[in-house]
Amino acid sequence: MLVASTHDTVLGQRYIHTPWDESRSGVDVGANVWIGAQCVLVAGVVVGDDAVIAAGAVVTKNVPAGEIWAGVPARKLRDVPRYGPRAHPQA
Repeated sequence: MLVASTHDTVLGQRYIHTPWDESRSGVDVGANVWIGAQCVLVAGVVVGDDAVIAAGAVVTKNVPAGEIWAGVPARKLRDVPRYGPRAHPQA
C-alpha cells in the first residue's frame, strides 16, 4: 500500500476539515526494488534502487539504495548481498 498523502492534525478541529500536509507527498520507488506483500510506504518516502522491503514492513523513513529493510516501523537489516559463487544471476 502506498500512502501518497496525509492530512495535518489540529487539536479541536475535525480531521476531515484539516488541510493536506503538502510537505510530505508522493512515494518514490527506485529501479529494481522488491516490495514484499502487505507493506505500507507512507507519504514522502523514497526507496533507493536495488532495495528490498520485507513483507509486512511499514516504511516511515527513506530507504537507501541496496539495503534490506523490515519491521514495524521498518529499519535496516543488512545490505543486499553481492553475487557470490553460489548465486545464479539472470542473463
